[in-house]
Amino acid sequence: MIFRGLLMAATLVLLPALGMAAEFRLAPYKDKLFSNPKPFRTLYGGGLEMIEYSVEKDLRQRDEIVEKKARPEYVSLEPVAREYDLTLRDGAVKTSLVAVGNVEGAAKIVVLFLHGRGAGRRAGFDDWTFGGNFNRIKNLMVRNGGVYAAPSFADFRETGRDQVKGVMKAFAEKSPGVPIFIACASAAGALCTALVEDPVARPLLAGVLFLGSGVHDIEADARAFADATPPVPLFIAHGSKDQIVNWVRLELFFKALRAASPNYPVRFQLFVPGQHGTPMRMTDWRKIINWMLSLRQAG
Repeated sequence: MIFRGLLMAATLVLLPALGMAAEFRLAPYKDKLFSNPKPFRTLYGGGLEMIEYSVEKDLRQRDEIVEKKARPEYVSLEPVAREYDLTLRDGAVKTSLVAVGNVEGAAKIVVLFLHGRGAGRRAGFDDWTFGGNFNRIKNLMVRNGGVYAAPSFADFRETGRDQVKGVMKAFAEKSPGVPIFIACASAAGALCTALVEDPVARPLLAGVLFLGSGVHDIEADARAFADATPPVPLFIAHGSKDQIVNWVRLELFFKALRAASPNYPVRFQLFVPGQHGTPMRMTDWRKIINWMLSLRQAG
């Protein structure tokens, strides 16, 4: 593999996650600005939380230009100096990605964002849209010795899966044992499920975040997660007024996963009355990733 012009080993040796300190957590960063209100209702023993999404507070008061530019207090452009356009070559397969942080090695954590249909790798790197929430994950990674990256991929099927898997392998080779989290927007949920099923990708996964994601086959997708050994922690965020992916399908998926594996590490936050893009604005990256890290280290 060639990654940012540096020679990478052609083979991957899977290593246990020993690269972090025992109690590694993401340190606070703008937590007060990005934290969500307490759920107004919980279901399934607290596994599903309903959280109020306020158009006035969470959209109009947070954005200087609604849906286009967050207010300055939500954004810090310090990570821009460590942002790179990269190319990964794995045999004949070429993948372009944008990344920020410790891309050359010694990363403590890696977060990948997979864009939805009709978007591209830059969708997850815009500092100003979605209330500055993508800027926050960039800052969290840079300030905690990690990497945040967003690849382009050809489709949401086998080719796209293999491209994303190649990116995962490249970062794992650069930083052996690093936990890799993947956030999947909309149609990219199919890629995340496929990566959970993949015997090479699965051991590298520390957690998956569904952000307005769809599920292709409720029972089959639930079984893919339930059969993962060890389990891959899953966070589901959805808007109750999503007109592209009905949230009820995600509830049915959640119930099917719980039925197949009652103790599966899965959380569901439903933003009421959020839309399709609301999870990318409202997901509290630090809280969710730290929850997943705690499960990994407890295991």
